[in-house]
Amino acid sequence: MSDRRITPETPINQSGPLAVPLFDTPAGVWMLSSASGGACQITLEMSADASGGAVIWPDRCAALPFSASRWTLDAVALVLWSNGGERVASFRTDMLPPLSGEDASGGRLTLSRR
Repeated sequence: MSDRRITPETPINQSGPLAVPLFDTPAGVWMLSSASGGACQITLEMSADASGGAVIWPDRCAALPFSASRWTLDAVALVLWSNGGERVASFRTDMLPPLSGEDASGGRLTLSRR
């Protein structure tokens, strides 16, 4: 018999078209950090339609090589988007926070609740 307790490292959701994010309101304060050591506190603000919103970067964080102006949430990922509409980062939503993700060039990122 195996020990199947749910831990932050254990996926508790399936990825794919029927997956459901583990949280439906990611709005709030988060710490965004990169594997290279850069980190910034960001705020995700909810829009009226609740499918995404604005990203607030205090003083345009220089510790990370990108910035984002909005975010969206679907069944597979929390995605950060640039002003120009490019995907700059995405995070898996099939695990409990902290969320694992990557930037547009494949660099590893972590998004943790503050």
